Amino acid sequence: MGDWSEVKNIGFKSKPGSDITKLVLANFGWKAPERKTPEPGKDGKAYLTSEMASSCESFWRVLNNKGVEGKAISVGDKRYERGLGVHAPSQISFSLKGKFAVFHVVPGPDDAHNGLLEMKILVDGKEVFATGKVSSREFNAKDVMIPVTGANELTLVVMDGGNGKGGDHASWADAYLRLAE
Repeated sequence: MGDWSEVKNIGFKSKPGSDITKLVLANFGWKAPERKTPEPGKDGKAYLTSEMASSCESFWRVLNNKGVEGKAISVGDKRYERGLGVHAPSQISFSLKGKFAVFHVVPGPDDAHNGLLEMKILVDGKEVFATGKVSSREFNAKDVMIPVTGANELTLVVMDGGNGKGGDHASWADAYLRLAE
C-alpha cells in the first residue's frame, strides 16, 4: 500500500486461543509523513505537490500532475503537465514561511466533468481570489498571479457550487511559487 489515504478501518485480531480482552497497545502512535518544503527548480518555479501540503483534505483524493480521475489535467480546453487534481470539497494548505513572492495558478473545473463548483485562494487566512460558481462548460481559463511576499500560509479551497458533489472535479493547473528576492 503506497499510503494510508484510502484506509477506512484498522482491525486487530488475537491469536487463536488468546483472550481478546488482554490486547494491549503500548507506545502506539500515528506518525504523519514528513512534508517537503516547496523548493524551486532551475526555472525558479517551486511546483506544488500534495506532499508539500501542511494540511490536505479532499472528498476523494488529491493527485499530483493529474486530474482527480487520473487523466491529464485539462482546464478550459487546455492541457497542463503540472498541477493538483481534487474533488470538492477540498482544502489544501502550504506553509510559505515568508520565503516566496508570488503564487501562479490556472484554477478551474477540470474538463473531464461538468460539476458546478467554486474555487478560492486564501493567503494567511484572507480570501484573495474566488472564481464564483463555475462549470467546465464554456469555462474561460485564466492565469492568476497572487502576491505572497511575507505570507506564512497559502490555502487552496474548492467547494460544491450548490447542486451536490457529483462531478465537482477541479484542477489547480500549473501551480507554482516563486522565491522572494
